[in-house]
Amino acid sequence: MAAPSMSAARPGLERHRMSNVQQDRFAGFDFLRAIFAVLVVMLHANLFVVLTGKLGLKSVADVLNANVGYLAVPVFFQIALFLFFLKHEQEGQTYFVKKRLPKLVALYLFWSISKLIFDFFLTGKAPKIEYGFSSIGNFIGFIISGGYSPFYFFFSLILLAAVAEILTLIFSQLDGQLLKRILYYLLLVSCILVISFPVMDSVISQDREVLTQIQNPLSFLP
Repeated sequence: MAAPSMSAARPGLERHRMSNVQQDRFAGFDFLRAIFAVLVVMLHANLFVVLTGKLGLKSVADVLNANVGYLAVPVFFQIALFLFFLKHEQEGQTYFVKKRLPKLVALYLFWSISKLIFDFFLTGKAPKIEYGFSSIGNFIGFIISGGYSPFYFFFSLILLAAVAEILTLIFSQLDGQLLKRILYYLLLVSCILVISFPVMDSVISQDREVLTQIQNPLSFLP
């Protein structure tokens, strides 16, 4: 009996490969990414403003902005961290240092620097760079915010991934129930910390937001 040819076996191999790819994906995450990506565009383009004016739905626009649009970044972080833990289990302790961290740093540097260069060629000025290097505090803000751009996302994700890595190393040997209890306590403490940021801001300065700025990575600790 003749052996089956590679061309005959290829459809079966292809189906097996596609099956493995599908098992590694979460369809719900794709939907979440798509929906909230659209919301981010609507938020930054201020498209919810159409509900104001003659329609008189300013309160609805405010709700969509603050309670729906601003959920996008936390949702993206949660998806990224879920997948991080999954890959960490599959590839071991070196995954963060060897793969995840270099990739996130490269993305942060590429997009932040590209945005600064684009702004310079567009306007012929670099006020963000000048302001960022005007003091130590402003320089820290400049780094955290990705050059005062929407790419603060990458710096926050780097910090959250580092926190996740540290927690994994510390708690990897703990009993399941004890670990769950500790994580709930950490969730409670981090939520209290975030809620206290407006109070801290009012004590630090009456006319300047520091901890309540959207690019503050500590706001995403919960």
